[in-house]
Amino acid sequence: MVQENYIFLTEALEKLGFQNIFNNQLNIAMKLDLPLIDLKANDNRKDGLFNFNVQLEKWKNPPAGKEDYYSINRIVTGFKPENGDPAKKHTFGLYLQKGFNVNQMRDLMRGHYVHGIFKTDKGETLGRWQFVDFKNVNEDGTHPMKSIYDKNIEFNVTKQLNALPHIAATQDDKEWMLRALYNGQKVSASLKIKGVKEDVMLLANPRTATIDVYNAKGEKINLTKNTMQVEEFKLDAKAAKLLEKINKEEALGKGQGQGQRR
Repeated sequence: MVQENYIFLTEALEKLGFQNIFNNQLNIAMKLDLPLIDLKANDNRKDGLFNFNVQLEKWKNPPAGKEDYYSINRIVTGFKPENGDPAKKHTFGLYLQKGFNVNQMRDLMRGHYVHGIFKTDKGETLGRWQFVDFKNVNEDGTHPMKSIYDKNIEFNVTKQLNALPHIAATQDDKEWMLRALYNGQKVSASLKIKGVKEDVMLLANPRTATIDVYNAKGEKINLTKNTMQVEEFKLDAKAAKLLEKINKEEALGKGQGQGQRR
């Protein structure tokens, strides 16, 4: 076992949110010189059971002296919802031993959006919201990871948060809430809705460029007032007479049906 490689991997796992839970298993697997290492863990939450399988492999075509080095190649993640919805599975890849952390993977498996910033090959800095498209399946059976780029939408999360009705939060609270929303987390808050203080959950939704609001039952609350007014439906004499006839026939049919049931 290469101690330098072991230390590097334990640090990488800690940054991914697994802390030191795999240290002993990793130590044993590397000493046994296994070609493929599976580090598995379960995480039972209120909304369901998550399982993680961190897969490590030896370097392919390693340089001289690096033949026994391992790298973290992927994290196979499963989610079995508590409410009975179908189980989900997704494989998260890593780049240079970096990727979504445990909290972000959990929220992506819940169907949330996670924001990140990256640099293109041309050096351009771009922001994007990523999500797992569970409605579609690739040829290899996996679900595609998709992106909604900041430049293609008008979604000012700070503005949306401040626009919520009578949100009870200090500036420090709001800064924490913003970080959590960008990370795909549901955030608890207190709003005044129709004059009544209500505890709610907030979730960023880049598809609609809004912050979705949910009540204690998990039901979505619509805070947008409908300003449209329906115009009076006017009928000419012929149409009014026809409608009167139809209504009488329907009333007669209901009466006959009730008499038969008796």
